[in-house]
Amino acid sequence: MVRYCVRLGYDNIAGYLADGFAAWFKQGEEIERTGTWSPSDLAEHLDDPSVYILDVRKIGQREEKGYIQGSHHIYVGHLEEHLSEIPEDKRIVVHCDVGYKGSIAASILQKHGFSNVINLLGGTIGWEAANYPMIKEEEELYAAPAA
Repeated sequence: MVRYCVRLGYDNIAGYLADGFAAWFKQGEEIERTGTWSPSDLAEHLDDPSVYILDVRKIGQREEKGYIQGSHHIYVGHLEEHLSEIPEDKRIVVHCDVGYKGSIAASILQKHGFSNVINLLGGTIGWEAANYPMIKEEEELYAAPAA
């Protein structure tokens, strides 16, 4: 786990959960949960102004593979430095490529007081597997109206 955190830019690890989550549950400790949406849930809300879609992948992945319509980008490793850019009054739908970085980002947002946070199940891989489109930069250039 420490190795994954270091790869994401978190190198000051204060501790870890000995014996994993099972030990936490057996102790009857409280947990917080984020919501989870399927790709079809997100597709139904793409035009909803109360939803803010946050892409936390590396910028190279976004540029190479494209992005979900209307999404905003902040890499998960830089998220805490850019919290002021995220609206607190909206439902935040976080995604990465498969869901791991998305779940970390959702946890970071909750830690900082964002209360309506949702992780996209399967990330962009799940999105594409459900046959929803990814926007590529070239498409945006060609889609721009002529002056």
